[in-house]
Amino acid sequence: MGLSDAYADIRVRCDAAAESWPQADGVRAHCCRDESGRYQPPAFSDGDGPIGCYAMLAQNSQAVRVLRLCRQAFDRCVLAPVRSALDAGRQRDSLDELLFMADERTWHMCVAVFHEHPSLIDEATRQRWRRVEPSEAKAVGEAVAARTAPMNAPRLVLDSLCVCADGALIAGFVDDERGCAAALREACARAGGDALGMLTSRPKRLLHVTLGRLLGRAEGLRPEQAAAIAAAVRAFHATPLREQIGTDDDELQAFALRSVALMRDSVWWMTRCEEFKSWELAEG
Repeated sequence: MGLSDAYADIRVRCDAAAESWPQADGVRAHCCRDESGRYQPPAFSDGDGPIGCYAMLAQNSQAVRVLRLCRQAFDRCVLAPVRSALDAGRQRDSLDELLFMADERTWHMCVAVFHEHPSLIDEATRQRWRRVEPSEAKAVGEAVAARTAPMNAPRLVLDSLCVCADGALIAGFVDDERGCAAALREACARAGGDALGMLTSRPKRLLHVTLGRLLGRAEGLRPEQAAAIAAAVRAFHATPLREQIGTDDDELQAFALRSVALMRDSVWWMTRCEEFKSWELAEG
């Protein structure tokens, strides 16, 4: 299945269960509330958060321009209709508590995960888990950078915006005609495996950026409200991309992935993270 088909499958699955959207109990169970009552991602407080190669996009002006259009589309075409379906007061307040939108400074795309946190893997995989010290992670970063820095920077093209069944709001991209992103991902994974050995790596298939998450349903949701929300989700997925983002300019729907970093995720969804090594890719 190609990436476009994979994104289409995500949309179809969400539409099929849209009356109960989002099904986010499993994700929300890991989260915690702040002083205002809003759900926030949890920290990997033991210091053993996932380690992998990520493209941190806040300093990539092309990427930020594209992702702002995507964020605005979700705000305007999904979240605004959801809010309008709810009663003023406690229902809308509960929606605010359940909505987590990623700060622009944390926008990222995962290239490869080398090592998971033990809480996120099954028992059989956990038997292979071991702690990776910062000094070892830095050495891995040097090895991966040496292998991948000469590679051409992929040009990623926006394919679709997806509301996921679990409440994630994602911008899905596809590789360029040269397959540079797939080659980069494979090279990162191989270099990391050579340096770390067979640990708890996790294959990544999509080229996506998660812009936010709705972590549950508003309090006291009535059937007619759930139906209105389901209709909004399905209408969004039925709308052509150029109408969702308000442009058919190809240059506003693509960016070059110019740099990669080896990072440890300290708070879920890269809300806080530790960088071991970053490097630029070749301009191709």
